[in-house]
Amino acid sequence: MQSRPASYSARAALFSGDQVAHDAEEQLAAMHRLLAEVHCRLAKEAVLDVVQQYHSDLAQRLSDEAVLIPRRTERLREREQKQEKDDGE
Repeated sequence: MQSRPASYSARAALFSGDQVAHDAEEQLAAMHRLLAEVHCRLAKEAVLDVVQQYHSDLAQRLSDEAVLIPRRTERLREREQKQEKDDGE
C-alpha cells in the first residue's frame, strides 16, 4: 500500500464528519455572499468610476465563487472516494 501525503490525511479528517464539512462549506459560501453584498454596496457608493468598477467586479467574482464552493467540494469528495476505492482494490 502506498503512503499518502500529509495533505491527504488533513483533507480526510476535514471530510470525515459529513455534517461538519457541510457546515463549513455553507459558512464559506455565506461569507462569500456577504462579501459580495458589501462590495456591491461599496460600488454603489463609489465616486470614481475605476473604484466603482473594481468593487463591482470583485462582488461578481465573490458571488460566482459562493455558487461554486459546494460543487468543488462535492467533486473533491467524489475524487477522494474513488481514490480510496482504487487503493483498496
